[in-house]
Amino acid sequence: KRLGYRGLGLCDINGVYGSVRGYQAHEYSSSFDTEEVVSNLPFSYLVGVELTPRDGSPLAILPMNKEGYKTLCHFITKIKRPANKGEVHLQFQDLIADTEELLAFPLPPWNPEQLEKLLDAFKDRLYLPVTKDLTWESVENYQQAVQIEQDFKIPLFATQRPLFHTPARKILHD
Repeated sequence: KRLGYRGLGLCDINGVYGSVRGYQAHEYSSSFDTEEVVSNLPFSYLVGVELTPRDGSPLAILPMNKEGYKTLCHFITKIKRPANKGEVHLQFQDLIADTEELLAFPLPPWNPEQLEKLLDAFKDRLYLPVTKDLTWESVENYQQAVQIEQDFKIPLFATQRPLFHTPARKILHD
């Protein structure tokens, strides 16, 4: 909020672990704000999940509403129940089985065949995220994303993929 952002989508890997903490920070942040203007800005808080099937590329999924969140949580339970702690039993086909009320964001590396199937399943609820983190990989991914946008008509959007919120947490992340 202090940076003027109008929203945040939090996607944990293989679960919605940070959803409560994120919601509390969103809901009660005005009590920590030092500037009155900050607390009056409208701000959207979205919770999602990043999943990687055994036979495909990662996919971030965000619910559009409470029904979508319910669908997402049922799905997470289904793929985690038979798995060991920290793992999921997930195939690409599972990701496109029940897509109502969900938004999808395929992450690189992108597979054209899977993108076609995702487009069929999610239709206008599929977006291609691009990041720029000053690595050669992000430049290559951006160039590929522009070509995918032209070929598949999947809208691009700029985002970032922070895996920790402050440099002091890098050791824990590693």
